[in-house]
Amino acid sequence: MATFRRFYGAGPGHLIAMLVCLAMAAYGGYGIFENARPWTVLLWLAGAIVVHDFVLLPVYTGAFWLMSRIPRGERRRIPLLHHVVAPGALSALLFLAWLPLILRLSERGYGPTTGMSQQPYLGRWLLLTAALFAGSAVLYGVRSLRARRRTSAGAPKA
Repeated sequence: MATFRRFYGAGPGHLIAMLVCLAMAAYGGYGIFENARPWTVLLWLAGAIVVHDFVLLPVYTGAFWLMSRIPRGERRRIPLLHHVVAPGALSALLFLAWLPLILRLSERGYGPTTGMSQQPYLGRWLLLTAALFAGSAVLYGVRSLRARRRTSAGAPKA
């Protein structure tokens, strides 16, 4: 086992996990290129890279920078920033994953193929986004209350 770790740099579990991930990626790549024209897929990937690097990255970096400038007050207070960024990032990721259905861009292929409508996707995404932010707000409230109790319990009585 020591020889394996010295040669590979990690345990056998890591190697197995990496091989499984590579197999899943290869299967996904095969599924993408099996029925699509490779140039359209590569064009879509290039567009996604450009949009992310030149549009989205500056937007969310700037938003994160602005939110980090909000005064934090007490030293032990729970930072609000993480409770806004986490549900926002999850909501944005879900929006990007389901974009064609949320914006009803797949009317021709989706309805005849599945027999379903794209109608509920926008409402469901909005409800899920609201639930993510509400859950984060509740968690922030609980964590802030616990921090306040710990601070007041440790303070000397006058």
